[in-house]
Amino acid sequence: MTTQRLLVIIATFRSGSTTVMQMLDQLPGTCVAGENAGMTQALLDQYGRTKKTSFPARDGPWQHGDVSEGAILRAQRAYVTAQLACPASASTIGFKTIRMKGVSEATHLVRLFPDTLFVLVKCVPRVSAKRGKIARDQCSHHNKMLDAVKAAGLNVAGTLSLDNFTTERFNAVSTRLLGGDACRYECVLHANNCKTGDCYGRHETPCLRCPDF
Repeated sequence: MTTQRLLVIIATFRSGSTTVMQMLDQLPGTCVAGENAGMTQALLDQYGRTKKTSFPARDGPWQHGDVSEGAILRAQRAYVTAQLACPASASTIGFKTIRMKGVSEATHLVRLFPDTLFVLVKCVPRVSAKRGKIARDQCSHHNKMLDAVKAAGLNVAGTLSLDNFTTERFNAVSTRLLGGDACRYECVLHANNCKTGDCYGRHETPCLRCPDF
């Protein structure tokens, strides 16, 4: 069993998720990667197909030995860890996704990493409205899915939204992540700042104040 906790940012397009990812990635002991082309759906699909065809052992055209469900889950945990490419020293590893389709993908991540912590980033209707009806419908579906994640009793560190994003709200999430006397942001890091040269390496931002770890 892995000793690293998984942190997953569930977001949608144009929601500020890259800013959330970068601010979380700056926290000590935390490594948060970006998009991964729908990894959560692929993991769930693979697990479902394996469970349908491989448990238990059988004969005939589908013959195989007694496949261990535990071995399949361990292999998927190893795949996620390899995909994120975080240092072994990180106590919390994670990623952001804007392609999660349903709560079943989130619950499967908990099956793989029981201590998974979720950060939910809501879609802002007025932002998606500028992109047409399809975007509005996707926004509505996304926010309903976030409600389902919370209703499922999964471990949610907090919900953030671009229309009322503040350092205080973000710091409440980081306190849940780090616990106790957590690091605190004094300003918001903007994902596009690097275009103007105003960007920093990991753990170098002047916005972040941390106690001694």
